[in-house]
Amino acid sequence: RTSSGATPTTVLYWDESGTYRTFTYNSTAGGYNIYKRSATGNPDELGDILKRNTTTLKFTLAMAGGAKIEFSAATTSGDYIARVESLVDVMGNTTTFTYNNTNVATGKLTKVQSPAGDAQHLAFTYSGNLITKVELKNNTTVLNSVSFAYNGSSELVTVTDHAAKTVQYAYGTNGSATGSRYITKITNKRGIETDLAWTFGLNSLSAYEAYKIEVDNADGLTTVYDRSLTTNV
Repeated sequence: RTSSGATPTTVLYWDESGTYRTFTYNSTAGGYNIYKRSATGNPDELGDILKRNTTTLKFTLAMAGGAKIEFSAATTSGDYIARVESLVDVMGNTTTFTYNNTNVATGKLTKVQSPAGDAQHLAFTYSGNLITKVELKNNTTVLNSVSFAYNGSSELVTVTDHAAKTVQYAYGTNGSATGSRYITKITNKRGIETDLAWTFGLNSLSAYEAYKIEVDNADGLTTVYDRSLTTNV
């Protein structure tokens, strides 16, 4: 998250653990905005200097051990949107991420490219905002792929692998629970079905919600997941 303005004064960076660190603008030098923060001494400290390229507007954070992450971030106040542009490991190998437009908020990931010397990459295809295919390619040769199909409600209904084997999903709704949608059946690649039965009831706010799921396997085994509508236990 950044403050607003052509040169944000602060950048809040969240790591994978959910911990955020505040970097404050310090100076501009050598074509970079420099942001610093005080080292905390914590063993999970990523780095205390964040740079922003004044031409590309991309941020680079050098992490412990020599790894780097380059990312773009929106500069609208209150906007938490950011996207990874490249990752550099401790050996200097760079994995790059390509998007279908430059807008951080709307650009979709279309390619993940392996480091130099490796022609393999992942390619993503979309229909609207839904991923319909992911392919592993070596240059233009498709090595592996998986395809996704959806129903009119944008719910995933099939996942098909490179060998044309398909996993299917069916959905249901409960008339008492307005807007409810849930999976009722999963059919695996061998055609074996797993049924899911949902039970709804009134919660403490007098609204219907699911409190029990019965999962029936093809071998006759039924597993029940149950909770209280008032204590969530």
